[in-house]
Formats: sequence, C-alpha cells, structure tokens
Amino acid sequence: MKANCNFWSMNIIEQLNFKTEAYQIVNITDKIQELVQLHEFEKGLVNLSILHTSASLTVQENASKD
Repeated sequence: MKANCNFWSMNIIEQLNFKTEAYQIVNITDKIQELVQLHEFEKGLVNLSILHTSASLTVQENASKD
C-alpha cells in the first residue's frame, strides 16, 4: 500500500487479486467496501482498474441482490 497525504487530498493505492477459472462473473463489491471501511473514508472517489486484457469491469448501480 502506498499513501500520499496532505491537507487537501489523500491518495491510497491498493491491489486486489481474484483467482478465476474460465468465464465467470465475480462480485467484488464486498472487498471494495472492506477497503473503504478499513481506511475510514467518509467522502471520496474509488477508481478501479483492471490490468489484464482478457478481463472486464461491469458496474451495476443499484442492482438487485436477487
């Protein structure tokens, strides 16, 4: 983890790895929420990046858990 802190901003970089097999969808919401709670963020922006060409990120805002 790297942290850059000053009065105006705080930048934290975390790396998460997920092991997958073939084609599958992995819900990473809980892991992202854990990191937000770990760092005690109250306001801010979370940027997610995928570093592999055969992976993709899908955002489903307000998606039903059913």
